[in-house]
Amino acid sequence: MYVDCSGDVDGSLEAILDILETYSSSDCQLHLLSYGVGNISESDVEMAAIFNGNGVIFIDCIKSNISDSF
Repeated sequence: MYVDCSGDVDGSLEAILDILETYSSSDCQLHLLSYGVGNISESDVEMAAIFNGNGVIFIDCIKSNISDSF
């Protein structure tokens, strides 16, 4: 599974990354495409689409054209 992770503040993003780091499964491997603090960009969506990935988003407000893509 490919994941793009974004958060609204550094502390919440760090907590999410810590949890993802503990993920372990023989059925599915987790690959972190990118991560960062701030809004989701069109390039984040495009990167996730290339790898058929998922977005893990912890942000209060997302632009409508971006939210429709995930």
